[in-house]
Amino acid sequence: MFTGRSRRLSKGEDPVAVARVFSRGRGVDGVIITASTKSNDPVHQAATMCRQRGRIVLVGVVGLALSHADFYEKELSFQVSCSYGPGRYDADYEEKGHDYPVGLVRWTQQRNLKRCWI
Repeated sequence: MFTGRSRRLSKGEDPVAVARVFSRGRGVDGVIITASTKSNDPVHQAATMCRQRGRIVLVGVVGLALSHADFYEKELSFQVSCSYGPGRYDADYEEKGHDYPVGLVRWTQQRNLKRCWI
């Protein structure tokens, strides 16, 4: 069901409702959380919008008081990512702008982020 499309929510828009409409009521395949908050809401909302056996990936820093029911009932997977892709922590890439050849490294930090906002 992944379409490769993303969009930003308008202020006050309910992310769970948007995901429900986007997935035609089935739930989304996966959610990438890129937030910075002490709140547990982003993980709970991600679990609510996921389909059965969906996947949640945390890139940001959020509250992690996880609800057993959220994950148990849908058999959700949860993963924490500590980086943004190849190029992260490489001074030649990050500071000097030397990119990796696309034929050798398809998805770099820059290309990952650029793709998310298309």
